[in-house]
Amino acid sequence: MDNTRQALIASIERLKQALADYRQREGFEDRVPAPRPPADEAEIVAYERHLGLRLPESYRIFLQLHNGYDWLAYPGHMLPIRSVMPGGEWYEDICEWKRDTVEYGSGEVLDGIVIATVDEATNWKLYLDPNRPSRQGELTVVEWTPNESYEYADLIEFFDELTLTWSEEDEVGEEIDEDEEDEDED
Repeated sequence: MDNTRQALIASIERLKQALADYRQREGFEDRVPAPRPPADEAEIVAYERHLGLRLPESYRIFLQLHNGYDWLAYPGHMLPIRSVMPGGEWYEDICEWKRDTVEYGSGEVLDGIVIATVDEATNWKLYLDPNRPSRQGELTVVEWTPNESYEYADLIEFFDELTLTWSEEDEVGEEIDEDEEDEDED
């Protein structure tokens, strides 16, 4: 658990730095990742009882560190437990998204444990798939969009991939700038 905790903390720090660089480049200074206070063990256990399963280690540790994190899953937010429970801010939107998605033929989301979303309810979701264990007690993390889905072995792998995505944006931008400089010299 200590190794997973340290790896998760390091992954979050790398992602925060990549997002800071991206925000500065693109002028999104109002979208600063903001951690929420940790969940206490009683809240996590109550959530697990509601779900009928034990959460995977990487997500449990995330909740022990941050019970939600605005803008970390950019362009979305990691959701706090209370917001996804019955009566919570996101609960009805998530239920509606599941119904609509199933209606259009994507029934695999029905059992998904939504852990992140963007402000528009049907645009993008990140969920744990309880029907698809990955490795060592983890659940597959699915990044869902209306057009395609991506899968990750655990939350750390998702954060690391997101870090690469926002870092690659920088590299692509640098390549374009270099090409423009070459054209200007001609």
